Amino acid sequence: MRPHTVAVGLLRNLRVPRNRAAAQAAVAADERAIRAIADQHRWRVVTVLGPLDLTPETDKMTDPIEHLLKVVRKRRADAVVVPDRRYLTDLQGHDCLEMVCRACFVVTMSPQQLWACSASVAAVPTRSLP
Repeated sequence: MRPHTVAVGLLRNLRVPRNRAAAQAAVAADERAIRAIADQHRWRVVTVLGPLDLTPETDKMTDPIEHLLKVVRKRRADAVVVPDRRYLTDLQGHDCLEMVCRACFVVTMSPQQLWACSASVAAVPTRSLP
């Protein structure tokens, strides 16, 4: 067992920003919030995936959930932290919370909620959410 719980954050372009500066400020605020939630649980954030753009190899959109799950497996993450549940939708808009929960725990910030990992036998959180 590792001495700490590993978490990955996920950010996406789900809001329509007024301008580039507002978009950058919103992403920075969401990243700080993800790290704060992880700190509350005493989790170590190994990466925060930023808003996904075009992949250079194919010039096609990368499915954010597929990309997230690859990173979760690669980094052996125990949990994913997202601003809200909408961040866990694929490119077609399908809810993928259950799919992500097969790989790890999920925490949403708004509303603050924890979903257990369906493949896990041990509870990962070091403290419970309100």
